[in-house]
Amino acid sequence: MIGSAEAARLLEVDTSTVSRWSDERLKPNARALTPVKKLGGKRGPKLFARADVEALRDELKRQDATR
Repeated sequence: MIGSAEAARLLEVDTSTVSRWSDERLKPNARALTPVKKLGGKRGPKLFARADVEALRDELKRQDATR
C-alpha cells in the first residue's frame, strides 16, 4: 500500500488530483482510484494498492498515446 503523495508521484499529478479522483462522495464507478484503506479521522490519509495506481498510470498513458 502507498499513500497519496507516492500515488501522485507515480501518476505524475498533484496530490489534490489524487484526492479528487478518490473522493468517496463520488459513486464508486465514477472514481478513477479507490483507496483500500483510510486512516483515522474525517480527513485521515488514504492508502492505495500500488497495483491499482500503476494500472491507472498505464491506462492514462495509453489514452494519451491514442490522442
